[in-house]
Amino acid sequence: MEMAIVLLLLLAGVVYFIVRPGSKVVDEVKPTPAPAPAPAPAPSVPRFESSELETMTKADLLDLALVKDVHVAKSWNKGRIVAALTAEN
Repeated sequence: MEMAIVLLLLLAGVVYFIVRPGSKVVDEVKPTPAPAPAPAPAPSVPRFESSELETMTKADLLDLALVKDVHVAKSWNKGRIVAALTAEN
């Protein structure tokens, strides 16, 4: 009888050791970052000939210079803006 009690206590100890709270260490799974999206293609800026540029309004020429990242001043006349745009091409 004493042997059965000792075996039950031993079995209870083993079960407690295996199943006790906090006994299992779980590795944290870190989420992998999503891949970065591919960069959007740069918008294509149409190329204009000098004769086409001369028919455009000054406001349109200033907008085109802004899109093409060509430094022009608002005080410049159309001829100077056209020259700056054609020199950039």
